[in-house]
Amino acid sequence: MQTPARMSVPFKLLLYAGAAVFAVQFLYLISLPTGEFLKFVPDDAFYYIKAAQNLIANGSVTFDGSSPTSGVHPLFLLLILPIAALAQTPEAGVRAAMILCAILFVLSAWLSMRILRVLAGSEIAAIAFVAMLTSPCLMLVSVAGLETSLALMLLLSALFIFVKIVAEKSVKPGPPLLLGILTALAILARTDCIFLVPAFVLGFFFCGASGRKMLRIHPLLQFLIPPFMAAFLLITWCLLTTGMPFQSSGVALSIISRNLAENGAFSLSSHELASEFWGANSELAGTPPLLIFVLFASLVLVSLFSELSHFGRFLSRALSLLPLFIHAAFLLLFYTVFMRHIQLWYIVPVAVATLIVVSLLLGSLAESISEIPPRSRRRSVSVLTLLVGVLILVMAVVRTPHLMASGIYPWQPEMLEAAKAIQKHLPEDAKVGAFNAGILGSFLDAKVINLDGVVNNPLIPYLANRNLDEFLLDADLDAIVDYQFSFLKFAAATRYHGYPGYELAAELPGTWNQTNIWVCRPKQGAFLEPTLIRPFSGFYPLEPWSDSDFEFRWSKGNSSTISLIPADPGQDLVLEVLAYPFENCARSGQRVKVRLNGRDFGDVNLLSGWHKYELQLPSGSLESGENAIEFIYRYTVCPAEDCDWGDKDMRRLAVAFREFRCQRKNRSIAIEAPSSLLVGTSRSAAALTSSSAFSTAIPTPAFKSRLRSEISSPIATTSSGLIP
Repeated sequence: MQTPARMSVPFKLLLYAGAAVFAVQFLYLISLPTGEFLKFVPDDAFYYIKAAQNLIANGSVTFDGSSPTSGVHPLFLLLILPIAALAQTPEAGVRAAMILCAILFVLSAWLSMRILRVLAGSEIAAIAFVAMLTSPCLMLVSVAGLETSLALMLLLSALFIFVKIVAEKSVKPGPPLLLGILTALAILARTDCIFLVPAFVLGFFFCGASGRKMLRIHPLLQFLIPPFMAAFLLITWCLLTTGMPFQSSGVALSIISRNLAENGAFSLSSHELASEFWGANSELAGTPPLLIFVLFASLVLVSLFSELSHFGRFLSRALSLLPLFIHAAFLLLFYTVFMRHIQLWYIVPVAVATLIVVSLLLGSLAESISEIPPRSRRRSVSVLTLLVGVLILVMAVVRTPHLMASGIYPWQPEMLEAAKAIQKHLPEDAKVGAFNAGILGSFLDAKVINLDGVVNNPLIPYLANRNLDEFLLDADLDAIVDYQFSFLKFAAATRYHGYPGYELAAELPGTWNQTNIWVCRPKQGAFLEPTLIRPFSGFYPLEPWSDSDFEFRWSKGNSSTISLIPADPGQDLVLEVLAYPFENCARSGQRVKVRLNGRDFGDVNLLSGWHKYELQLPSGSLESGENAIEFIYRYTVCPAEDCDWGDKDMRRLAVAFREFRCQRKNRSIAIEAPSSLLVGTSRSAAALTSSSAFSTAIPTPAFKSRLRSEISSPIATTSSGLIP
């Protein structure tokens, strides 16, 4: 093993600058007020802290206090137990856990520097350290209160031992056992680290004679026994906590993916999922795949004019990191082919591998350029490498403000506002269900039950058998609160592609997947239809109606298109449209041609003023997945050109739309008023939607829905069917 040269002062300054940038980023993040803070914390982070607090309180691993779960990873759960014991609130616990994650992430960056210092020298190692520590998206995802940074630190620790083993001419008894122990701990930190076992075995096989010595019986057993013991401990832990020999999070997600595959709107091919995977990786690493290709091609080209040994040296260095790349490949296959589900924190090891490759390429390229005659340029290699590091640091600083302003999860404060809005309407000892339950369970003074099975093992058989509606009826919930998009997704896990016994009580502003937050309550005989409608094209932004408190959209141009995703295309559906034709300026008698998925479907004459129109969608007329419904207008009006008001409005307007709603034929999901919001309360639904928390609506592409009382008075409700 080569002895790394000491790092020069300029590169030490680069390291300090990178650490300072990270410190500023993290201190800003951790000091944000609650609403802004939630933009950077995944909902799952609250699962961990609630599970840890419940483990301390009642000795069982559970999110809601009663339903057992194995959906959290045991090593990180144990690590945050002291934090959970001291934290007064779940939010305080998550903030403290993030400090722990930040320390682990810095250790991970230091380990990547140690690894590359052994392989490529101090200067390239410094580039890798700065690139990893200052990549804003990677930093934000890694310190977000999940097990990500712990698993990454253990993975890189094991990789460092691997590099040292391969570099030695003989196999000593200690390193193989240490490698096995670190791999075992990584598995307990995050289960998908099980792929490190075959990755290291393959790495030993392809890393020459010194690596193959590890494949002898004695050192191989030293390495393999700890990971197998970790797998046994993990299965035992799952059995003891839930009675099931698997982690609920992974099983629930695989079941959900299988159910969603039946809905064309959510069915992505492996190629599309792989593209999404690499897109997320580029976002994390801040490095598009094209850059890697350009750097690799540049290294080959420059090596032809200097010494090809630089290209060979790069390949040799990369070969020593082969287990990391094999592990990344396993993650790609696992999440795109088997799980068919991707989250940013799944991809962190792949992003780190990408940054290490980029660092090696940049360093090797600088070395190769310095060898181009005249040979006196050799002295410039350090300067070139330093400039690369400075450029990486500057790019990180430039990218940070935009990401800090938008957040990783910009919609999540909406769930906090929803919790505040519905709290006063809940009865004592209320039980609330949510598919995304972390934030609601931490900020709502009620028992919140997870409905996607990630931290609710008893729910998994219902998801697998697609009778989630039976679980909901048995659970005796006072309300279900979540985005309409979630209601649509999980309709595939119900027997009737909907929610019998529930009705819509209120609709709160939301932006996730262009849908609002639904507050639903139990009601005998009701059927909640989760079919999703979103504007696609031909609409102007939301604006307030004059002298009223509701919002609407004007059509834009000669036609408008909405996207409709039915929960069950085999049912007879009714599309309700609340519309108002532009009839001033000597133009009247608006007629709208309706096209469904490119085929003529009929025409409708619009009446003056606000009216509700019903479009009958018989069984079989809609396709599984996304359907396009286009409205083509007989005329449009430009107020500035066609009216005598002196208006400067240059838009082309035809029809104003206030509401789109889809329901099963002869089934009403309308919000009734006056009516209690939830069972056991006497407050009206109007009290919720007028809550001060939502006096200023959150901007959203989705159409705002209002109480039916607003529709029926003073606005007329005359229905008009299609004219064949």
